[in-house]
Amino acid sequence: MFNFRILILLLGLLILTGCASTATNIGDNLYRTSCGGIFNGWGSCYDAAKAQCTKGYTERDRKQINHPGEYNSACQCIIYPVSRDMVFSCR
Repeated sequence: MFNFRILILLLGLLILTGCASTATNIGDNLYRTSCGGIFNGWGSCYDAAKAQCTKGYTERDRKQINHPGEYNSACQCIIYPVSRDMVFSCR
């Protein structure tokens, strides 16, 4: 018999790994991108900045928040969510 818990876990992992960071315009030549999660890192933010700025970019600000562990019923485990945001401007 197929275990639905495994199906939910696999779908969740597929969704998390398929997410790409994109940049949002927040002002005159000022952009924000988010690259949080288990399968993303600062490299995802840098990739979004490179995609937005063909002639290079300047990092203006970045922050990372490591949230406390929380129980996830899909995997029946403790996960530790991470939020990452970067603000940059194009050269």
